[in-house]
Amino acid sequence: MTVVNHRNLVNSSGVVAGDVTGAGTARANGAACEYGGDKAIYAYGSTASSLADAVSLSNLINNSGVIASDTTGVGTARAYVSACRYGGDKGIFTGGAGPTSQTDKTNLVNNSGVVATDSDSSYYSWASSPLMAEYGVGLGIKYSGSLLNTGVISWSHLITSSGTYGSNVSLVGSARQGGAGARYGT
Repeated sequence: MTVVNHRNLVNSSGVVAGDVTGAGTARANGAACEYGGDKAIYAYGSTASSLADAVSLSNLINNSGVIASDTTGVGTARAYVSACRYGGDKGIFTGGAGPTSQTDKTNLVNNSGVVATDSDSSYYSWASSPLMAEYGVGLGIKYSGSLLNTGVISWSHLITSSGTYGSNVSLVGSARQGGAGARYGT
């Protein structure tokens, strides 16, 4: 796998602009979410095809789509992580796999884009490639994913407006990994 450093802005009509290069370390299998009402953050990932190349980096993105330089040391290095907005103006990163194993780490992002230190969590947070999305007002959901030596699992967790996990809930629908979710409607 070749990792490239491209970004594409999408305008308010849904038109995708051409590739733009640069800004931050090239990596794959990271995650991004909104924070601060009108900004975004991209974090974690792998700089090559191996989990041995997982990184602990983040990049803030301002409300014009400009990507800031790397911020290092933002929790445990990992790839196949997922993220979503919660609480209206904050973000949460969870799960993934690092150089030696899957991880149960969760990192909250405050409304200024600061990534908190690792917190250990439960409820299958160590799953790789879970899907996450915001729903309702300030709430999130994390669902499905895969466990090392187990395969794809079927479960979901609601994320409260304060960034804590609700209980484990059986998933309705097919178990999956590596997809994406997004809020829709108003």
